Amino acid sequence: MHITRTVARIVAGALLSSGLAMAGLALAAGTAHAHPGPAPRVHWCPNQPWNPAWGENKYWNQCWDTDNPPPYPPPPPFHQPNFNCGLFWCPVPPHN
Repeated sequence: MHITRTVARIVAGALLSSGLAMAGLALAAGTAHAHPGPAPRVHWCPNQPWNPAWGENKYWNQCWDTDNPPPYPPPPPFHQPNFNCGLFWCPVPPHN
């Protein structure tokens, strides 16, 4: 009886350890192909120039990263071409 119980414990231990080993290998293989996250869009350090259009720099003494892109430049000013009213009727008064 003791031999059967001992053999059963050995077989159970072998199956358990092999199952754990296979699970560990499967997890390692799955994470080995993972892609790194995207790099930050803006990386600034104190020795680099600062563009005032980016806004206020709160951390002048340390490097920092951000995923927010720098703001776009403002649009060009609106230009309205000269308006020809015709001879007698002008629906919109001309702007000069």
